[in-house]
Amino acid sequence: MYFPFDYISWHYKYALFNLFVITKELVRFVFNLFSINLFIRTFFRPMFSLNMRINGKDPTEEIFSIVVGNIAMRLLGMILRTLFIALGTLGIFITLIIMIVSIFVWAFLPLVFLIGLSYCFVSIFNMV
Repeated sequence: MYFPFDYISWHYKYALFNLFVITKELVRFVFNLFSINLFIRTFFRPMFSLNMRINGKDPTEEIFSIVVGNIAMRLLGMILRTLFIALGTLGIFITLIIMIVSIFVWAFLPLVFLIGLSYCFVSIFNMV
């Protein structure tokens, strides 16, 4: 006798609240999957380390090539980190959109069930 009321209570109290918790955890997962925090902290560091030494007779050319190589690696690192941060942000956005739609559908699912049930009863009684 109390089953419908228990179900409604569970559906809107426990399950709906847990969908919000699941949304928070999924966003945190995507944030950590793309290492957004790490990429923001290391944004200006070079992507790859090149070990260059001055071996030639003209050290100004060697120093110039080392400086240009370091600047190129920092730019490459910034570009790649920007790409990963953008992809992570897009992943978080898509996760939020999917979960908002899921929460909306979950909230109206009992109503859809009742409308479908009433439609079945109406169509059965119209056939008789």
